[in-house]
Amino acid sequence: MAAAITGAAQSFTYKDANAVAIGTVNGTTGITTSGGAVTLTTAGAGNITSASGKNVTTTAGANSGAVSGAVTMSTNSGNIALAGDVITTGAANNAATASAGGQVDLTANSGTLAVANITTSGGAGTGQNGGNAANINLTTAGGTNDLTVLAEVDGLLASL
Repeated sequence: MAAAITGAAQSFTYKDANAVAIGTVNGTTGITTSGGAVTLTTAGAGNITSASGKNVTTTAGANSGAVSGAVTMSTNSGNIALAGDVITTGAANNAATASAGGQVDLTANSGTLAVANITTSGGAGTGQNGGNAANINLTTAGGTNDLTVLAEVDGLLASL
């Protein structure tokens, strides 16, 4: 699946009984929102996956004052394996304090969790304060409870 949501703060939610694979569809690669939240869940025993370069990105519009959208992924009984990046960036602002980045919550129930790069950062303030980063929460429950990093540790999980 792939999606480009262009409306300000419009969210993207997808729930599948089997698996969710982030990829390329009709020239759109990954999932991108203009500050809206992204929520992906599996109801059955499926996995949530992405290939390298198939990123999930939420970035609020400049000077909007909006917090960037959160990214939430959870499996009912499966793995999360993300070779693509997860990036949330708050709105830049030149008239007021910049906005916060969105929180990232990944939960693999009865499965394993493997991630490449996750970054949450506040927007840049031009002549103003920059925005705050948000939390990154990685959870495994039941099953093997493995957490694997797919990139060098330096820069892998960044809350800037």
